[in-house]
Amino acid sequence: FGTGTAAVVSPVKSISYKDKNYKVQNGEVGEWAQKLHDEIVGIQYGTKEDPFGWIYEVKL
Repeated sequence: FGTGTAAVVSPVKSISYKDKNYKVQNGEVGEWAQKLHDEIVGIQYGTKEDPFGWIYEVKL
């Protein structure tokens, strides 16, 4: 999987190199990629506890 601030956790289905295509995890989302995605998104949306104190609510 790949990660980033906008991508959160994105599964990698394949990698192409020198005219060859290599499938990763049969093109399916792996168990750990899904767990990481769910945890991070849950913290971002407030449905899971933020154990690190990273979330700060900005009141408009």
